[in-house]
Amino acid sequence: MQFSIIQYLLTCVAVISVINIILILKLNAGTTFSYVLRYFNSYLFVHALFVLSVEQFYGHLTWLERYAPFSLMYGPFLYFAFSAVSNKNISIQRVIAHSLPFILSMIVFLYIIMVKPNNFMFAFYKTLNFSTVISFCAYTLLVMFLNTAPLNDQFRPRKLVVLGAIIMLLFVSIIAIVALTSTQQIVAKPNAVLLLRTMIYSCMLISAVMVFKYKINTIFLKVNTIPVLDNAEEDSLQPISYRVAKYEKSNLSDKQLDEYSKKLEKLMLSQRVYLTTDLSLQKLAQSLRIPNHHLTQVLSIKIKMGFYDYVNGFRVQYACMLLETEPSVNLENIAERSGFNSKVSFNRHFKALLGRTPSEYRAEHKDPTESKN
Repeated sequence: MQFSIIQYLLTCVAVISVINIILILKLNAGTTFSYVLRYFNSYLFVHALFVLSVEQFYGHLTWLERYAPFSLMYGPFLYFAFSAVSNKNISIQRVIAHSLPFILSMIVFLYIIMVKPNNFMFAFYKTLNFSTVISFCAYTLLVMFLNTAPLNDQFRPRKLVVLGAIIMLLFVSIIAIVALTSTQQIVAKPNAVLLLRTMIYSCMLISAVMVFKYKINTIFLKVNTIPVLDNAEEDSLQPISYRVAKYEKSNLSDKQLDEYSKKLEKLMLSQRVYLTTDLSLQKLAQSLRIPNHHLTQVLSIKIKMGFYDYVNGFRVQYACMLLETEPSVNLENIAERSGFNSKVSFNRHFKALLGRTPSEYRAEHKDPTESKN
């Protein structure tokens, strides 16, 4: 059995999409962005499998590939990904609204497969091509227009994925415009049709590879940021009495301890370094330009807290502010924006400090006028 270049591309798309889904499920991030990536890769897999099946088993029905409205969902997926990165709530109603053109077109496509109304098929094909161009261009411009606010550095890898998707959709938009305006010339030349299809499915493959690279980088980031405790950081996990006793004969004077303490507080309040998910005692000491053990002494003697307790206190405070000011944002996004690695860690530390869960805190501070409305 000899595979064509199109079949190779589609097979790669299907395989990488499945790998991406497995990686996403394994990491179990539970964030909105992860859900968007999971559904996007599932969609890529179904699209690739459909076209591959037509290529392999229904070569005499090539119109099935052209009439299938899969192209109408790539714009909405870009918008959903951007919304997730921008911490905007993605409601079921919004998903349905943006998916409606695809849903309606798919219903018509299934009707065409069953009935084959010759007088209607060409009109649907022209409408689908025009709608595809409008969808690609509209969503690309929409996301580019909305992508103005600077995002937190912790979201940079995600932002790069979205920016790559914008460039990809912009490129496919140009291809779609060329295909729409030169349909007769392209159809008359088999090589032109093959080139056009190769470019489109190459874009699908690049999209799958982009997600794969992002997930692999995420895995390596998690591995590289697992804290390997040095002596100073081990001390920060010890009981307060142990740490104070150990450093009560510190070589730092009271004046130095006061200066370091003020410098630390200023750094935490002005630069909000606690929002960095992989912040460690060593990195914090480097930001302060002091030795690790000096920072540990400041935390133990002046602040009387361990490193993680101290940092998580700021994170919980920041989360409280978000819970009060952004009632529609989901807890996964709140956790990430506050510097926590996961929702589980967020809930645990939040309840340990405030005696109630983030959901309970949000309910307590809910605006009474909202419930009335």
